Amino acid sequence: MNNMITVKNLSFSYPNNQIFNNLSFDVSTCKWTTIIGLSGCGKSTFIRLINNDFKYDGEILFDGNIIIIDDNFNYENILVSKLIKKYYSKNIYNKIINEYDLKNIISKKVSDLNEQDKIKLLFCLKLSSKGDIVIIDNLLNKLNCHNKDIIVKILNKLKINVINMTNNIEDTLLGENIIIMDKGKIMLNDKKENIFMKYDDIKKIGLDLPFIVDLSIKLKYYGLVNKIYFSMEELIGAIWI
Repeated sequence: MNNMITVKNLSFSYPNNQIFNNLSFDVSTCKWTTIIGLSGCGKSTFIRLINNDFKYDGEILFDGNIIIIDDNFNYENILVSKLIKKYYSKNIYNKIINEYDLKNIISKKVSDLNEQDKIKLLFCLKLSSKGDIVIIDNLLNKLNCHNKDIIVKILNKLKINVINMTNNIEDTLLGENIIIMDKGKIMLNDKKENIFMKYDDIKKIGLDLPFIVDLSIKLKYYGLVNKIYFSMEELIGAIWI
């Protein structure tokens, strides 16, 4: 199977609100895919259908085991240290604490954690399971730059493919492929390089471009660079050659 997920003729409605109508698309196998769209476009509903929370018509086929990471957290009155020990063996406990930067919260109860630490802990617990695909429901964009960097580095080290659902256009720079969803339809589905060449279509949907992509396009228009860049370091290097 060349696709992580294959969707065939998917239809689903809430009472008086149709979300998907005979939707078909593929999520190609790669390390990191971003599915982006405005709030209400169907991203979270799609995850709930993957999780079999609702009945639907059509097929959703997976190539491997899926881990879903959303904001569903049910461990409020447990010490962080005890919780982590339930998921990880003693010989790697300290490694996990350091890797996720949790050392300052291990003596706290989950109910006393701030949002940043709860999300990091959630990733820590969920990623203890073995899976082939991890689907993230709009959580990375809630992290500050430091904590997001921690989680992204961990995900990139693991032998697991990532599908990141997000409202944040900057998150599209994290991976290779982008799928743009709008009103229950797939508007664009391609490699990152090809998607950003269709910037007029992206803006019609109501999305902006990532800052560095928008800047690259403007510099390219004036002949200062000859392609679109995805990192500030590479763009600065190209300008100052």
